[in-house]
Amino acid sequence: MRLASLLLIVAVVFVVVSATLAGQSTDRPAVYTREQAEAGRLALETNSFGVCSDCHTNALTGRKGDAGELPSISSLPEDSQKMINVYGKVPALVGPEFLKRWSTRTTKDLSKEFQDRFGVLSEETRLNLIAYILQSNGALAGMRPLTMATDVQIRNLAPTEVPGQQ
Repeated sequence: MRLASLLLIVAVVFVVVSATLAGQSTDRPAVYTREQAEAGRLALETNSFGVCSDCHTNALTGRKGDAGELPSISSLPEDSQKMINVYGKVPALVGPEFLKRWSTRTTKDLSKEFQDRFGVLSEETRLNLIAYILQSNGALAGMRPLTMATDVQIRNLAPTEVPGQQ
Protein backbone atom coordinates (compact mmCIF):
# COMPACT_ATOMS: atom_id res chain seq x y z
CA MET A 1 0.00 0.00 0.00
CA ARG A 2 2.81 2.34 0.83
CA LEU A 3 4.50 1.79 -2.58
CA ALA A 4 1.21 2.37 -4.36
CA SER A 5 0.75 5.70 -2.54
CA LEU A 6 4.28 6.76 -3.39
CA LEU A 7 3.78 5.88 -7.06
CA LEU A 8 0.50 7.79 -7.09
CA ILE A 9 2.19 10.88 -5.60
CA VAL A 10 5.01 10.65 -8.16
CA ALA A 11 2.48 10.32 -10.99
CA VAL A 12 0.48 13.32 -9.75
CA VAL A 13 3.63 15.43 -9.43
CA PHE A 14 4.68 14.39 -12.93
CA VAL A 15 1.30 15.35 -14.38
CA VAL A 16 1.27 18.70 -12.57
CA VAL A 17 4.82 19.55 -13.62
CA SER A 18 4.16 18.48 -17.21
CA ALA A 19 0.98 20.56 -17.36
CA THR A 20 2.79 23.56 -15.90
CA LEU A 21 5.65 23.30 -18.37
CA ALA A 22 3.26 22.78 -21.27
CA GLY A 23 1.41 25.93 -20.25
CA GLN A 24 4.54 28.06 -20.24
CA SER A 25 4.78 30.30 -23.23
CA THR A 26 7.94 30.30 -25.30
CA ASP A 27 6.57 33.16 -27.38
CA ARG A 28 8.65 36.25 -27.78
CA PRO A 29 7.54 39.30 -25.81
CA ALA A 30 5.47 41.92 -27.62
CA VAL A 31 6.66 45.44 -26.75
CA TYR A 32 4.90 47.74 -29.22
CA THR A 33 1.49 48.06 -30.86
CA ARG A 34 0.59 47.59 -34.52
CA GLU A 35 -0.58 51.20 -34.53
CA GLN A 36 2.85 52.40 -33.44
CA ALA A 37 4.61 50.38 -36.13
CA GLU A 38 2.19 51.60 -38.80
CA ALA A 39 2.69 55.21 -37.70
CA GLY A 40 6.45 54.64 -37.86
CA ARG A 41 6.21 53.18 -41.35
CA LEU A 42 4.12 56.12 -42.55
CA ALA A 43 6.48 58.64 -40.96
CA LEU A 44 9.43 56.96 -42.67
CA GLU A 45 7.72 56.73 -46.07
CA THR A 46 6.47 60.31 -46.06
CA ASN A 47 9.87 61.42 -44.79
CA SER A 48 8.07 64.17 -42.95
CA PHE A 49 11.19 64.93 -40.92
CA GLY A 50 13.93 64.17 -43.46
CA VAL A 51 16.10 61.96 -41.29
CA CYS A 52 15.80 58.19 -41.58
CA SER A 53 14.93 57.34 -45.15
CA ASP A 54 17.53 59.66 -46.70
CA CYS A 55 20.33 57.68 -45.11
CA HIS A 56 18.82 54.31 -44.25
CA THR A 57 16.35 54.15 -47.21
CA ASN A 58 12.65 53.29 -46.95
CA ALA A 59 13.59 49.60 -46.85
CA LEU A 60 15.82 50.27 -43.80
CA THR A 61 18.70 48.54 -45.59
CA GLY A 62 21.19 51.37 -45.11
CA ARG A 63 23.80 52.34 -47.66
CA LYS A 64 26.97 50.60 -48.68
CA GLY A 65 28.38 53.54 -50.63
CA ASP A 66 27.55 52.07 -54.04
CA ALA A 67 27.12 54.59 -56.85
CA GLY A 68 23.78 53.16 -57.97
CA GLU A 69 22.00 53.32 -54.61
CA LEU A 70 18.55 54.87 -54.69
CA PRO A 71 17.59 57.46 -53.99
CA SER A 72 20.78 58.89 -55.37
CA ILE A 73 22.83 60.79 -52.83
CA SER A 74 22.84 63.86 -55.07
CA SER A 75 19.02 64.00 -54.91
CA LEU A 76 19.03 64.26 -51.12
CA PRO A 77 19.00 67.42 -49.06
CA GLU A 78 22.44 68.95 -48.54
CA ASP A 79 22.64 68.03 -44.84
CA SER A 80 21.88 64.37 -45.64
CA GLN A 81 24.51 64.36 -48.38
CA LYS A 82 27.08 65.71 -45.93
CA MET A 83 26.18 63.09 -43.31
CA ILE A 84 26.43 60.25 -45.82
CA ASN A 85 29.72 61.56 -47.19
CA VAL A 86 31.16 61.83 -43.67
CA TYR A 87 30.07 58.36 -42.54
CA GLY A 88 30.28 56.59 -45.90
CA LYS A 89 28.46 53.40 -45.10
CA VAL A 90 25.13 53.83 -43.32
CA PRO A 91 24.19 50.77 -41.25
CA ALA A 92 21.07 48.75 -41.94
CA LEU A 93 18.21 48.95 -39.47
CA VAL A 94 16.85 45.58 -40.57
CA GLY A 95 18.26 42.10 -40.93
CA PRO A 96 21.28 40.24 -39.62
CA GLU A 97 23.54 43.31 -39.51
CA PHE A 98 21.11 45.19 -37.26
CA LEU A 99 20.43 42.16 -35.07
CA LYS A 100 24.14 41.47 -34.67
CA ARG A 101 24.76 45.06 -33.55
CA TRP A 102 21.74 45.26 -31.24
CA SER A 103 20.96 41.73 -30.02
CA THR A 104 22.69 42.15 -26.65
CA ARG A 105 21.24 45.61 -26.09
CA THR A 106 17.72 46.51 -25.05
CA THR A 107 14.77 48.47 -26.38
CA LYS A 108 15.59 51.05 -23.72
CA ASP A 109 19.11 51.38 -25.16
CA LEU A 110 17.66 51.82 -28.65
CA SER A 111 15.19 54.44 -27.41
CA LYS A 112 18.03 56.31 -25.72
CA GLU A 113 20.13 56.14 -28.90
CA PHE A 114 17.24 57.63 -30.89
CA GLN A 115 16.72 60.31 -28.25
CA ASP A 116 20.41 61.27 -28.36
CA ARG A 117 20.65 61.28 -32.16
CA PHE A 118 17.18 62.50 -33.12
CA GLY A 119 16.08 64.59 -30.19
CA VAL A 120 14.48 67.06 -32.60
CA LEU A 121 11.80 64.45 -33.27
CA SER A 122 8.96 64.07 -30.84
CA GLU A 123 9.19 61.15 -28.43
CA GLU A 124 6.09 59.67 -30.05
CA THR A 125 7.67 59.77 -33.52
CA ARG A 126 10.91 58.23 -32.26
CA LEU A 127 9.03 55.40 -30.52
CA ASN A 128 6.87 54.82 -33.61
CA LEU A 129 9.99 54.55 -35.77
CA ILE A 130 11.56 52.11 -33.31
CA ALA A 131 8.34 50.05 -33.32
CA TYR A 132 8.52 49.90 -37.11
CA ILE A 133 12.17 48.87 -36.99
CA LEU A 134 11.36 46.13 -34.48
CA GLN A 135 8.43 44.95 -36.60
CA SER A 136 10.67 44.92 -39.70
CA ASN A 137 13.04 42.65 -37.79
CA GLY A 138 10.28 40.17 -36.96
CA ALA A 139 9.32 41.34 -33.47
CA LEU A 140 5.70 40.77 -32.54
CA ALA A 141 3.13 43.50 -31.94
CA GLY A 142 1.10 43.40 -28.76
CA MET A 143 -1.41 45.33 -26.71
CA ARG A 144 0.99 47.62 -24.84
CA PRO A 145 2.76 50.48 -26.56
CA LEU A 146 6.51 50.86 -26.61
CA THR A 147 7.68 53.51 -24.16
CA MET A 148 11.03 55.03 -23.23
CA ALA A 149 10.96 52.78 -20.14
CA THR A 150 10.39 49.51 -22.06
CA ASP A 151 13.50 47.44 -21.35
CA VAL A 152 13.65 44.11 -23.19
CA GLN A 153 16.70 42.59 -24.85
CA ILE A 154 16.35 42.88 -28.60
CA ARG A 155 17.54 39.29 -29.12
CA ASN A 156 14.42 38.17 -27.21
CA LEU A 157 12.16 40.00 -29.65
CA ALA A 158 13.45 38.80 -32.99
CA PRO A 159 12.94 35.33 -34.41
CA THR A 160 16.01 33.27 -35.17
CA GLU A 161 15.47 34.10 -38.86
CA VAL A 162 14.40 37.56 -39.91
CA PRO A 163 11.47 37.57 -42.36
CA GLY A 164 12.60 38.27 -45.91
CA GLN A 165 16.28 37.90 -45.03
CA GLN A 166 18.04 34.74 -46.16
